[in-house]
Amino acid sequence: MRIGYAHVTSTLALVVALGGTSYAAVQVTGKDVLDGSLTGKDLKAGTITGKNVKNGAISSQDVADGSLAAKDFADGQLPAGATGPAGPAGTTGPTGPAGATGVTGPAGATGPRGADGPQGPVGPAGVSGYQVVRGTTVSSNGSYTAQALCPTGKKAIGGGGSQAQYMWFLDDSKPLSDGTGWQVEYSPGPSAPTPGFGEAWVVCVNVS
Repeated sequence: MRIGYAHVTSTLALVVALGGTSYAAVQVTGKDVLDGSLTGKDLKAGTITGKNVKNGAISSQDVADGSLAAKDFADGQLPAGATGPAGPAGTTGPTGPAGATGVTGPAGATGPRGADGPQGPVGPAGVSGYQVVRGTTVSSNGSYTAQALCPTGKKAIGGGGSQAQYMWFLDDSKPLSDGTGWQVEYSPGPSAPTPGFGEAWVVCVNVS
């Protein structure tokens, strides 16, 4: 027959009583305790750790509901909870710096020719009836003027003159004020031979 917790306590009390102030030491092992005779309140807190419990000795019915926290389970033992609702969108961050300019791509193929545009208006008529007219030769011992006139209806667009003798100077060359001819002026230089012989010429056209 195995003794229970009450028997052990009674025996210890008797030894102490008989010994007076003498020290009594009794070693009690698991085989001296009746199965199921001890409860949690009979044990000092912290005296039993995981290594004192045989694997599989404690089942779910031995654990009070709600007495375990998440920290009492190893990683991966608890199933993941349902995904929570999405949180509100955060504020927009600052714009980042501009990136470096990329390399220039190859030129594209030439596109098709576009349609011809409408014909423009007719421009003003140009000149016609180009003609060079030489004036009458003038002979003089001093300064003189020579002119060349355009035919009626034509206008001068240019002109000039020519002098047969050397040392005679062309002092002026210009169109007539009404645009119908050209005029030149000559004068003799020092030691110029006399008389001098010269003429004017003019370029004439029809002008609309």
